[in-house]
Amino acid sequence: MDVALIIVAVIAGLAVLIYGAHRFLLFAERRGWVYYKHKRAPAGSGATAFMELMKIYRPEIEHVIEEERSGDLRVTDDETGEKRHPGPIEVEGEDG
Repeated sequence: MDVALIIVAVIAGLAVLIYGAHRFLLFAERRGWVYYKHKRAPAGSGATAFMELMKIYRPEIEHVIEEERSGDLRVTDDETGEKRHPGPIEVEGEDG
């Protein structure tokens, strides 16, 4: 076979493969399996996936992730409206 014919066949095969994958992804998006072209992933979904990975690789921070999800982090607004950290939480009854 001629080399040019092989190159054309490979390019045509790749085009068919790419088009087939595109059509399958559109089908999967209609079924709600993936976010592909018309629908976007919800905001923050990447951060959630990253936090799950952190739970695997650094299990000691799991309590931090649980606190963030529960919304019990102590962040307050000062007079200017900017977020600030309130400082350390004092526990009564313990001598330091």
